[in-house]
Amino acid sequence: MIRGRRTFTIKGACPRHGEDVNQTLENATFSEARSHTWDCPHEEDGNQSVQVVEILDLKTHKVVWQRPFTAHRIGSVEHRDYKFD
Repeated sequence: MIRGRRTFTIKGACPRHGEDVNQTLENATFSEARSHTWDCPHEEDGNQSVQVVEILDLKTHKVVWQRPFTAHRIGSVEHRDYKFD
């Protein structure tokens, strides 16, 4: 478990569009980073929230949490299907 406040890069995915959307969250606890949501930039009305799929600790440059997913390849590109709540 990560203690204290840190700067995290949060990789998010829109359940509707499936595209990655990243944000940096400064001076946040791990719990705040894990539960963070924001509006999908692809939605004009803001009705779809981006959900966190991966958290990178910028102090250690390591992934500290990742949402469960199944991966498949299309050609040489890996695609991830995340399991959203």
